Amino acid sequence: MAAAVYYATNSTSLQVVAENAVRSGARYLPREPAAAVRMVVSYAEHDGIAPDEIVLTTVATDDRAITLSLRRRVPWYIGFMAFGLPHAEIRVTASARKEPRPTVRFLA
Repeated sequence: MAAAVYYATNSTSLQVVAENAVRSGARYLPREPAAAVRMVVSYAEHDGIAPDEIVLTTVATDDRAITLSLRRRVPWYIGFMAFGLPHAEIRVTASARKEPRPTVRFLA
């Protein structure tokens, strides 16, 4: 029971952090992709993600989307408590896309 709660709590927490981090970084796209990556990493670390838990931070080739993948290892003592634990790691991925602003044209 405790292992399942640990897994569910950490999965949700990591997903929320990842989603918020990519949203904050997407504000810098498409003009500043390097700043977007720095913001994503900074946001994640500020919210308690260890640097070794950040697996991937990447910007799409069109500079309009950013993706963050996180991985947290489940401590052995938690995994030992339940044989039904899905994985020895918790992995989450989140992406955010910055859509171009529509152009407004005035007809005279």
